[in-house]
Amino acid sequence: MAAGTTVEPVLETLSRNHLECGICKERYSQPKILACLHSFCQACLEHYHTRRYDGARKISCPLCRQEMLLPEQGVSALKTNFFITSLMADIDLQRQVAQAATTCEICQQTKAVSHRCLDCSRNICRGCLQAHRQFPDLLRHEVATLKDIREGKVALGRKRKNADEPSCEKHPGEVRRFFCETCDVLICRDCTVVDHPSSAGHCYSNRNMASHTRR
Repeated sequence: MAAGTTVEPVLETLSRNHLECGICKERYSQPKILACLHSFCQACLEHYHTRRYDGARKISCPLCRQEMLLPEQGVSALKTNFFITSLMADIDLQRQVAQAATTCEICQQTKAVSHRCLDCSRNICRGCLQAHRQFPDLLRHEVATLKDIREGKVALGRKRKNADEPSCEKHPGEVRRFFCETCDVLICRDCTVVDHPSSAGHCYSNRNMASHTRR
């Protein structure tokens, strides 16, 4: 609990200073980057552009007022700021780790949580860690101690490359290895934190398991 108490204010400060849209003052949602390098939520920019320019291809930055041309497809075709999306995913993961005090997300028992499987996106106790290692399909999963994650010793953004697996369009370098039962779509590990969190009611399973059950 002490670790959570120490880490939480730092995460809140990072979120407030770097992860809030300058238009809506809320956490970024699909952050798009302008030529001036300022970023805003896609929906916020679309509303701002419609209100100010009524369909014209130009737009001025809401912060620095630099004027620039939009792509022919409009705001949606602007580059996504993947640095921000990755930072949001890492901060959310650190917050989950910091708050993971006693409940194992595998056995759901009140036990000392010691590790996190970065592929399953679950905090696990030592007993479940042993069981986790006994399944051949899970041997390639990346498992780290909560201590190493808290201390920044684990590269949370490390990406695995596998040409035979479907990549995620929203999070480059990530593989869509999960199936969101709630949204009926394949998602990656970062999606389970940013766009399809279990805390919001999303349910997902292993992609291979889902493919067998839905045949």
